[in-house]
Amino acid sequence: MSHTSITTKPGKLSGGNKYFSKLHVRITLFILGTLLGALLLNMALSTLALEKIYTKSLLLEYSVLGRYHVQKIERALGFGKALSKFTGLPELFTDFHFKHPEIKEIFVYSSKNEPIYSLKEKPDQEAKVFLGDPLGEEESVVLKDDSYHLTFPIHGGNRHKKTLQGYAEIVLPEALIEEKLYEMLASNGKLLVLIAVSSALFLFLLVKFVIPTRGSRKSLKRFSLKSRALVITSLVLILSQVGFSYLSLSDFKTRYFSEIQAKCYSLGSLIKNDVDYLLGLGISIEKLIKIDTLLGQVLQNIPELSDIAIIDTEGKALYRAVVDDENIRNKLKEVIADPENLEPSPTQIALPLESKKATAGYVHMSISSKVIDNTIGDLLLDSITVVVVSLLVGFEFVFFLVALLLAGEQSEQSRKTASVQKTVSDLAVPTWAAIRTSAFLFAFAMALSMSFLPIYADQLYQPMAGLSREVIIGLPISAEMLCVAISLALCGTWVDYRGWLYPFILGVVITGAGTFFCGLAGTIYELLAARGCVGFGYGMALMATQSVIVNQSRAENRSRAVAGLEAGYFSGFISSTAVGGMLAEKIGYQGVFFVGSLLVLLSIMFVVLFLRKTKEAGKLPREARGQKEDSIGLYSGTYHLFKDRIFMGSLLLSAIPSALCLVGFLYFASPLLLDDLGVKQSNIARLMMPYGLCMVYVAPFINHWVDRFDNKLIPVTIGGGLGGVALISYFFLNSVVLYVVVLVLFALSCGLSYGARIATISNSLAVKRVGRGKALGIFNSLERVGNMAGPVVVGGMIATFGLASAISNLGAIYLIATVLFFIVARKTAAS
Repeated sequence: MSHTSITTKPGKLSGGNKYFSKLHVRITLFILGTLLGALLLNMALSTLALEKIYTKSLLLEYSVLGRYHVQKIERALGFGKALSKFTGLPELFTDFHFKHPEIKEIFVYSSKNEPIYSLKEKPDQEAKVFLGDPLGEEESVVLKDDSYHLTFPIHGGNRHKKTLQGYAEIVLPEALIEEKLYEMLASNGKLLVLIAVSSALFLFLLVKFVIPTRGSRKSLKRFSLKSRALVITSLVLILSQVGFSYLSLSDFKTRYFSEIQAKCYSLGSLIKNDVDYLLGLGISIEKLIKIDTLLGQVLQNIPELSDIAIIDTEGKALYRAVVDDENIRNKLKEVIADPENLEPSPTQIALPLESKKATAGYVHMSISSKVIDNTIGDLLLDSITVVVVSLLVGFEFVFFLVALLLAGEQSEQSRKTASVQKTVSDLAVPTWAAIRTSAFLFAFAMALSMSFLPIYADQLYQPMAGLSREVIIGLPISAEMLCVAISLALCGTWVDYRGWLYPFILGVVITGAGTFFCGLAGTIYELLAARGCVGFGYGMALMATQSVIVNQSRAENRSRAVAGLEAGYFSGFISSTAVGGMLAEKIGYQGVFFVGSLLVLLSIMFVVLFLRKTKEAGKLPREARGQKEDSIGLYSGTYHLFKDRIFMGSLLLSAIPSALCLVGFLYFASPLLLDDLGVKQSNIARLMMPYGLCMVYVAPFINHWVDRFDNKLIPVTIGGGLGGVALISYFFLNSVVLYVVVLVLFALSCGLSYGARIATISNSLAVKRVGRGKALGIFNSLERVGNMAGPVVVGGMIATFGLASAISNLGAIYLIATVLFFIVARKTAAS
């Protein structure tokens, strides 16, 4: 690499003034921008996560009330009366509407869609949810024309033979639910402002005292600027994210509990009115008929209730329905409450029953803390996921900030000298940091659809060449992987001769176009072509970024540089997968594709802004290009690589087995294994996250240690052995805890071996002769054989040996291949 001598006058180096003039102000503003962005992302993801369950909770109140009235109709129809002859509908639903005037319309119609009753004198039949379509015999909630339609089937006959006689439909304005959601959103907005202001003040104090100005820098001389900046930003980011999520979840819990209480009060009031009516007829509270059945039906309607009872004035249960839970049943007491001391309790609701203007007893309901805790527990896991995603995004920009500060510190130190030796990697914006951030932005946009791509392909399914449905659904991913491999093989040579920037930009553009056309795809063939474009573009971008990192790094820190690049990609993949799944519920699959196609352009903007001066980084000198053109063509270059034992040993005995285990174990076998262990679908993705987190945050530190080895064969061998032994452990034990342990060990294995493997082949004679860009392209392309073979190989072993044995056999294959690699590579190095 050529060096350029730059001469400046003492004290006039612009870099020092640029980065250290009012340093604490610049740092504060940069971190504040990152902080606000992370908080806004947290708020958006939290709102998407909470909105679904909150909407369901709000609608459930009306669903419970509607079901109660339908059950009253069904009890009347149980005596043989036809729904069309039931004359009590106007009185029943008029009273219902009087208590809930927000309801827009109520319909009752026969099983043949013939109108029987409507709340309005001149009903708008077009407002019904379905016109002539069969509704089936299940309750449904449909959003249509700015209204929620709650439909309930009505059955007649006795318990031995029930027949569908019609439907009841309650129409609610969407604005009713939106108003509640806006209240929650406004509350979260206030929390965000509170957390942001508090964090900003805390941040300013930290920066003021921890990041000294030029005149007082000696006070913290023992700590590097990098350490101080990283500690400050990490502390503020973590505290703000955890604080916002905790307060947001607490606010939601309060709102959620209030909705449950309101629902219980509404239904309890209906029971009270019915029982009061019977007591008013002179029937004793001890002689109510079939009241246990009524309480049992009510209990089924409200899952948050643990029991419901009618008690006398002494608090003794006369009639009672209890959920089927032994823990709750074992704690039941004969005396439920003290009527003389019925103080309001959050989980206990008591409504007095009146007979001749005297209290005859109470309707008593107990709200189940267990159900609420389970719901909040699931939301807590969602909140933790949101915090992790927000921190991933925030820390990527924090790392970039730290790199800028280091560049500024070096500029400040060089101000005292008159001559500075500069290379491309010594620019004000360090290449490695900007490349990592570019990779993160690109991966984030590209991977938004990863969580639902097979589902989207299933929607476009059509028969193809006699293949099974499952195979056809997997073809878009296979097409993408194939095009990645082709692109990697072709792009390496271009990078050698033109530099990294243009291949990267073109790859990003192709990826964006492919993502856009995924949203427009109307057939499985169109989706195949679109995913092929995405894969080809991704291969170009990956090859370009990897080539510039390898060419710009020195041998002693190359493993660390490659691991940092992989961390940027993995960080984008992890955070994007979570965000894309949440976005899909809000704007649909096609909308996510369109958003991704726009976001992918951010990486181009970032590269042009910070890295345009490095456009020829990684480009071979003209003299070297001339020599290679004269001596080594495309085919002869590949032939030289295939003759090199280090290259082929790394490929066949390390890279391909590692890729085989990665896809076969992590992406194929893991969901099946966790499902077999009884893990809920929502938690499977969370349990798989430690792999990516280790690759983002642990692998770069591991490679600090790896770079100390002159002989990179040692960490490659240690990594492969660790991964193989971890997978073999499934031969002896199988549990969720073991899965997490094995996953972390496998991630450490990949972190140890990946960067060291790239460093190993990049220093081989054949690679240097052919050109690193071309050689890395061929290597990465052929490595994809393991990715493509993973599901097929592991699937065959599962069918033959079973799930746990298949994983342990996979580990044995990896371990044997690693031992053979060490033997071959050691002999080659010795010779």
